[in-house]
Amino acid sequence: MEVGKVVPQDFHIWEGHASFVIFTIGCNMQCPYCFVPDLVRHRVSKLDWFPKLRPVIHSIDSVVITGGEPLMQKYLPVVCKKLKLEGLKVRIETNGSKPDVLKSLIRMKVIDSVALDVKAPFGDYQALTNSQVSPENVKKSIGLLQESGIEHELRTTWSPNLTEEQIAEIAKQCSGSTWVLQEFKPGGCLDASYDSKEQTNYEKLKSLASRVTGPARVLIKTGKGEELIR
Repeated sequence: MEVGKVVPQDFHIWEGHASFVIFTIGCNMQCPYCFVPDLVRHRVSKLDWFPKLRPVIHSIDSVVITGGEPLMQKYLPVVCKKLKLEGLKVRIETNGSKPDVLKSLIRMKVIDSVALDVKAPFGDYQALTNSQVSPENVKKSIGLLQESGIEHELRTTWSPNLTEEQIAEIAKQCSGSTWVLQEFKPGGCLDASYDSKEQTNYEKLKSLASRVTGPARVLIKTGKGEELIR
């Protein structure tokens, strides 16, 4: 598995858990607000990550595999199985573009939780993610999670390329699930022009999250953590 970065211990990425975080290299989307451009553009060296897990394995309870897009990694199922055998819970963070891989992981019972980014209204997906990813694949991934009963949340970053109307439409796409509306924070973006754009206004974020329809639960996430709206 191609890994570019790890965080040995994190208490915020998966609420309620002490997690070892793995960032994989490569992504099939080019979202302009992405905050890990070196991973997306393959500008980092591969990291031998497993030896870095050993010293902290008794002080964590979980591993979060994010990216980049981890479901592009050929050996992800093997890694997840190995982590489960170590007695660790496993969460995957994904853009939802690989429903077949996600289905396999769920069937193998090697993941405990999934955080899936719903990045745009389905009709605008390719334009807003600068990719050829089919929104139908994202729809399938959402359906798989809802049918499986596995712990999951759907997330959207309110980036400068999304209007209030588009955010409301995205929320409806997440009907029945927990949906987290995240702030945009400029700095180190894939598209450098986004570094000069304004950070999402907290009051505006909270106000819109309280008005959307569709999701079973709605939270907002800022640098201060997560806040349940309803």
